[in-house]
Amino acid sequence: MALDSEIILKLPETERMTRKAAEPALRGSVLVLIQFDVCEEIRLDELRQIFGARTLEQPNFKHPAPGYVRYQRPPVVEPIEPLILDSGERLEGQIKYYDYGVLSVVFELPFSGDWDTLVQMGSRWVWDVDFEKHASRIARQRLERAAPALVKPYAEWLSEDYFIFHVREIAGSPSASELCASHGGSIAQIVRGETAQLSDGERNEILYTDALGYAVVEPYRVANKLDTIYDLASLTKPLVTSLLCARRIELGELTLDSSVSHYLPEFERTDKQMITIRELLTHTSGLPAWRPLYVLTEEQTDRAAGAIASLDLEYKPGTRVVYSDLGFIALGILLERMMHQHLADMAKHEIFETLKLQETFFNPEIALQTGIAACETGNTYERDMSKQMGAGEYANSRQRLIWGEVHDGNAYFLGGAAGHAGLFSTARETFLMAQQFLSESTTLLAPETCRLFRENMTPGLEEARSIGWQLAATKDSTGGADLPPDSFGHNGFTGTCVWIDPSRRRVFITSSR
Repeated sequence: MALDSEIILKLPETERMTRKAAEPALRGSVLVLIQFDVCEEIRLDELRQIFGARTLEQPNFKHPAPGYVRYQRPPVVEPIEPLILDSGERLEGQIKYYDYGVLSVVFELPFSGDWDTLVQMGSRWVWDVDFEKHASRIARQRLERAAPALVKPYAEWLSEDYFIFHVREIAGSPSASELCASHGGSIAQIVRGETAQLSDGERNEILYTDALGYAVVEPYRVANKLDTIYDLASLTKPLVTSLLCARRIELGELTLDSSVSHYLPEFERTDKQMITIRELLTHTSGLPAWRPLYVLTEEQTDRAAGAIASLDLEYKPGTRVVYSDLGFIALGILLERMMHQHLADMAKHEIFETLKLQETFFNPEIALQTGIAACETGNTYERDMSKQMGAGEYANSRQRLIWGEVHDGNAYFLGGAAGHAGLFSTARETFLMAQQFLSESTTLLAPETCRLFRENMTPGLEEARSIGWQLAATKDSTGGADLPPDSFGHNGFTGTCVWIDPSRRRVFITSSR
C-alpha cells in the first residue's frame, strides 16, 4: 500500500561543472527508488549467506553527518534484472536490504538534454509508469528466498517512492539560487510531474506535500499522514507570540523599544528595568536560555514572571544573541496582562478563527489524540538539564508517553499555552500561518509591517535576528546557504521547522519526530 512519494532535484557541485555551452545543457541520471517496510529486522549476515550478495560500503560524507542519517549497518546489495519500459528505455537496477527491516528497489537511467527533455521525462515517469508495481513484484520474489532472515514479517507493507533527478552537470555552472531564479518554472514542473506551466493562481498554492513514516510507533504504529497534527514546540514563538506582538505594534499599543518593566512590574529591577520588547523578541535581553520554572516557582504559575525577573542576567542586554525560552515566556505573560486575556484565547480569536484554521490550537482535546504525532516517553532532556544546573529532581516529572499534550515542561506547567511553546497544528495550516509573514499574502498585518521579519536587528552579533525569527544570513543557519540572506525561519525542539523566502514567496515546512 503506497503512502508516500517524493521528487528530488539534486543539484551539482560547482567545481564539477566544466562543460561547454555547445554541449547538452544537462547531464545526469534519473533514479527511481521505492522503499518497502517489510519486517521488524533483517538479519544481514544470514541474508548474505543465502544470497552470496555484497555489502555496500559505508558512505563517505563530504561534511560530518549526525548519527541518525547513517546506516545502522551497511545494507546488503543485490543486482536485479533491468527494467525495460514500453518506450524501449532500459533501466539498470539493484535491491538493498537494511537491518532495520526496510528494503529499497532502485532503477537508474542516464540522461543528457535540455530542461524541456527533463520536464517531459518527469511527467511521463511520474504518471505513466507504475514503478511501485514492478518494484513490489521484484521485492516479493526476492523475499521468498530471504524468508529465513526476516524477523516478524508484516502482512502489509508501507511503501515510499522517490523520483531523484540527479543533475551532475549544468551549462553555465549556476548556483542553486541562480538556477531557481532562471529555471524555477521548469523545476516546479518537474516536482509536480506536469508539462504545463504554473498559472498565477497556482503560484500561491502549496507546491509539494508528502508524509513519510509513522506518527506513533508505540504502543502501536500509526502511519503519518498529511493531516497529522504536530506539537510545533518553539514555532509558537514566531507563529503566535511574535505575530501577536506585531499586531500590537501596528496598532500603536506596543513599541519595540518600550521597557518590559512598563508592562511587567516584576522587571522593575536595577539590571532589568531597561530591557526592551525588541530585546526579548530578538533574544538579546541577557536572560538565560532556560530554567525549570515548575521547580523555581514551586508549581505556582502566578510566580512565573517574578521567577524569570529574579534570575541573574548572563550578559549586558543588546550585546549578544542567546536564544531564550524565558524571554518569550515573559512576552506571553506581557501580552496576557496587556490584553486581559489568556494567550490561547487571544491566538484563537485573532489568528486561528480569522484564518479559518480547524486543526490549530493549544491543548488539543483527548478525542484528537490518535491524529496527533507522539513525542517521547517522559522528557529526559529537561530532566537532565535541571539536574546539571542544580535545580534538583522534579517530583512531578511526567514519565508517561507524551502524546496529545505539550512536550515542553514549562509550557505544560503554565497550562499548555505559553509564549514559547504549546501550539499544535498540521503542515497545511502551519503554511497558512506562515503566509501571514509575507507582504503579498498576509491578511492579519499591513504589508509594510512584514518588513520587520526580514530586517536584521542584531548586526554584528552571533546571529542575524529579526522579530521572532532567525535570518538566513546567520552563519550555519538551518536554512542553508542557498536561501537569500533576508529569508527567515525557526526550528522547534520536537522536530519542526519553517523557513520563509520573502523575495520568491516560498515557504518550506518540515514536521517530524
